[in-house]
Formats: sequence, structure tokens, C-alpha cells
Amino acid sequence: MNCGTLVEMHLTRRTLLTMGAAAMTLRGAGNTRVRAGALVATDTFDALLAALKEIQALGYTGYSTTMRVLQTRSDRIDEMRGQLSETGLDLIGVRATLPKYAEFGADRALEDLARLAMAARQFGARTLMLHSVGLAPDGKFKPEEIDTKAKFLDLCARRCKETGVIFTYRTQEAEFQNGAAELTGLMERTDKNITYFDLDLARGLGAIECFRDHPNRTFAMEAGFGEPGFKSQELAAAIKHTKWISWLIDAAPGAESRAVMKKAFGA
Repeated sequence: MNCGTLVEMHLTRRTLLTMGAAAMTLRGAGNTRVRAGALVATDTFDALLAALKEIQALGYTGYSTTMRVLQTRSDRIDEMRGQLSETGLDLIGVRATLPKYAEFGADRALEDLARLAMAARQFGARTLMLHSVGLAPDGKFKPEEIDTKAKFLDLCARRCKETGVIFTYRTQEAEFQNGAAELTGLMERTDKNITYFDLDLARGLGAIECFRDHPNRTFAMEAGFGEPGFKSQELAAAIKHTKWISWLIDAAPGAESRAVMKKAFGA
């Protein structure tokens, strides 16, 4: 992973604790309902700002974006953070790839993770959202593999907490295979107080069922909510049943999706 372009901030322990206390409320102070976010993936920072104006006009209140687009001006972080703040939108999470702990070892991978977490915090993000390819395409893996991955996710979550951001693991299709064996295994083996999940509802059969079984581990859920065939009523019923309050992230933001989110989820 190329993290050399990230600008590091030197912080005292007291500053870290203060930032962490302010950032670690999972669902946000005073939040009483599901919130509507949008995935905004652009090639340049200027394009990101333009897209944020559009989603704000549609009524979205937050967004997630990639570390890559934020790195395009990593020498002007203070200016960038000010411009993002001026939009009035919450930066729900910054997306990147989980460091390759199996290939490089946990210590080196955690060094990369620390740089990502610091960068996410500098840009004002609530969370660092990381994904990997999954342990096996068919969802069949060795017990020691899931144990090692769960242990590394918890190490990542602790490092993020120290930095002042929430750690969320973004699910991929492989993790829903074999009856969601990998996702269920990770949820059962990781620390429920620090390691959270961003469920991609479009990438796995049974994703809504997984949410229903583990609502307190779910920081966010994402899908193209306006796409034909999306099970909005099933998801709405699950949200109501579990009394879940956090972020829905629209993978294909637009007027139609926004209308569905308002009608089905009150977001």
C-alpha cells in the first residue's frame, strides 16, 4: 500500500484522548433516526466538491468517499478539510483497502493502518472504512484463518480508536458465501465494542438477515436503494424491529433513490 503521500500529524496523548472521546459516539449525539448518506466516488477533489453540492441539494446529510481522491491534494489538508466542512455534510467514512497483514505481517500492516487512520481523522471523517477480498471465494476457509483475520481487525479498531476514528470493515461478496460464514465468524470473534461493519446489501444473499441478527455491530448499510428489485420493505421492517439508528449509504445517489429512502426508511 502506498501511504507515502499521506501527511502525518504529531499529537500529544492528551489531544488524542480528547479527539477520541469526541469521535467515538457510534451513532452521533442527539441522532434519533436513520440518516441518509451517499457514496461519492470521483477522480479529483474539485469533482468531489461539485458532487457534494448535488447530493446536498437532494437532501443527503452525509457521504463516504475514497482515500485516493483525498490524497490528490495531501499537501493542502487544512484547506481541503475547510472546504469539506463548508458543505455542511458529514464525512461518514473514508474508504481504503485493508493492509495486507497475511503478506507483510501484522506489525507492518498496522503501520500502514495508522497512517490511514490519521489521514481519515485529519479530513474530519467519522470512520475509516476498509475492505479486503475475503478469505475464500466460496466461503470455505480454515479456522485459523478466520481467527487471524478477526484478531487483526481488532488491532486495527484499537489503533483507530486511539487516533479518534471508528473502524468499520466493509463487506464483500465472498464474505456472504457459504451462509455468510466469514462475516458471521468475524462478528462472533471480534470485539463488539470497537469493531463495526459496513454491510454492502447488494453484494451478498442474506445481508439483511445478517443485519437483523447483528444490528449492534452494523455501523452502516449501503445499496442502490432506488434500483429495481431492492428489498426496501424487508429492510425497513428489519430496521424498525431492531430499532437501529445509524447511516444508510446510497451507492447510486439520485432523486429516485432519495425518494425511496425518505418513504421507506424516513431518512
